[in-house]
Amino acid sequence: MELICAGDRSSADDALREALLKSALALVEDQTEADVLVGLAIRAAREGPGAAPLQGAELFRLLRRAYHSIERSRPRRPLRDAAVTSLMVRQAPSPTGEGG
Repeated sequence: MELICAGDRSSADDALREALLKSALALVEDQTEADVLVGLAIRAAREGPGAAPLQGAELFRLLRRAYHSIERSRPRRPLRDAAVTSLMVRQAPSPTGEGG
């Protein structure tokens, strides 16, 4: 199977999209996140070098790459968010006008 890179969509494209979605759901177990992963994989395929349609295996590789990219940044997000919040609290002026 291959994904047509132009606006054309066939039943083969739909079948491939469904297979990608099933794989994405196995990775993330959330419909919204799975849809995002499929979209990222298809976009990466369309923006990649060459105009030739990609085979299914290549799309599944791109799907896993998108998943790992997102997951790599996930553990750092809470730490980074907590650090930014903590910094903002320390830098905020006190309600009494005294330095903190």
